[in-house]
Amino acid sequence: MQALFSTVHLLATMIAASCPAHPSVTIDVGAVHRPATVHEDFDTRELARMASVAARKGKHDPLGAYLGTIGYTLGVSFARGRDHCLTGVTIRVVLTFTDHRIEIGRDLRRVPCLYEAALAHYIRHANADDQALSLYARSVRGVLGAAPDRDVFEPGPNGLDEDSVKSAAKSLVDGALAKDDAKRDAMIAAIDTPEEVERLERSCSAKSGR
Repeated sequence: MQALFSTVHLLATMIAASCPAHPSVTIDVGAVHRPATVHEDFDTRELARMASVAARKGKHDPLGAYLGTIGYTLGVSFARGRDHCLTGVTIRVVLTFTDHRIEIGRDLRRVPCLYEAALAHYIRHANADDQALSLYARSVRGVLGAAPDRDVFEPGPNGLDEDSVKSAAKSLVDGALAKDDAKRDAMIAAIDTPEEVERLERSCSAKSGR
């Protein structure tokens, strides 16, 4: 029995030794874009109060709000040859919005011209965040593609398996997203130019005769 165990162990060692040290790695990163949904759950006074509590002082009175949260799914799959050698690893990341919505003050329904202007404004914020989603995807693709093998193939408690590669990849993805957070905030905030704020403030001027 001991001799049989030794023979099996020897064969396993020989197979492992003949396996490629660095299997091929395929990086697949995508972004799923969805249009923002529009809601009228609050009036402008409630929106102003919430902005004050959150210490989010904007460049104009809050006629609504844009809310966006980006998340991702991460999957890892192994490919093995007939000799059980690990020949390939695929890392797949899909980024998308887990929350992507626009709130418009419901009391603006009484002033259609202002409602339309506010909706157009917050759609611009949502579109800017949509561009940020693409930015995130490019950054994640670049970080995973440039990562050294030692950062991806770090054995876990059970050796090198899908879970250990997934854990290593998750750290790289989270790091890439964190580095782009400030850029994302700037892209969304850049919509509030002086010209845009003036357009909002004067949105009903022509129709009201002021």
